[in-house]
Amino acid sequence: NATTYHNRGVAHALLGNYEQAILDLDKAIDIDPHLPLPYYSRGLTNYTQGSIHQAIADYSKAIELAPLDVPAYNNRGLAYQSQARFEEAIADFNRAITLDPTFAPAYLNRGNVYFDQDDLDTAMADYNEAIALNPDFALAYTNRGIIYRFRGKLDRAIREYTEAIDLDPQLTLAYQSRGLAYAEKGNLSQALSDLTAALRLYPDAEAYNNRGEVYNRLGEYNSAITDFTEAISLDQTMAVAYNNRGLAYQ
Repeated sequence: NATTYHNRGVAHALLGNYEQAILDLDKAIDIDPHLPLPYYSRGLTNYTQGSIHQAIADYSKAIELAPLDVPAYNNRGLAYQSQARFEEAIADFNRAITLDPTFAPAYLNRGNVYFDQDDLDTAMADYNEAIALNPDFALAYTNRGIIYRFRGKLDRAIREYTEAIDLDPQLTLAYQSRGLAYAEKGNLSQALSDLTAALRLYPDAEAYNNRGEVYNRLGEYNSAITDFTEAISLDQTMAVAYNNRGLAYQ
């Protein structure tokens, strides 16, 4: 039946078998096109794969069938945000909050949209509300720390990142952000430690470039060049890594 195909599709998606997940979710929808959950799950799978237009269509259908579905509004808002459709994203997060004023992720996500639009005061207010609703919300502490860092309040930013790491030791963004704050303070050994921790969790181009800059400041040019080269291999369009590598060779 539809529920069986849905559940198997979700299991495939959790394992990263997205093509099979979509097939099972399609089958669930074919069997019962009035069931909202398969549309929601297919939307999530499409979003994970970067198929944003399809994700929005699926979330919209889920909302049509279940107009009080808070996560569907929240996730459609995320999809709109990824397309820089900020007004539509905020409208969806607002709707989620109206339906459930205690739903902390919607405040965090709405804050991120305001942050994307350089409205830091409103973003901070939303992050504060997310933390008030869920004091264990590690990502909200991280994002609040990013605003403190942008405002030059490095010590407060570091405290926020540390709180996030204490709550979620696997949160890559918190380590990377704290590493950048330590680097700005001139505490290069701690910056190096945090950026290395971030890379162990998730090796991405930005983190390699940032660690390379720290190595450069420490005079460890061979290590810097290695990191800049790794950054370039992960993102061949990263102009700053090419520039940094050139400076390190000098």
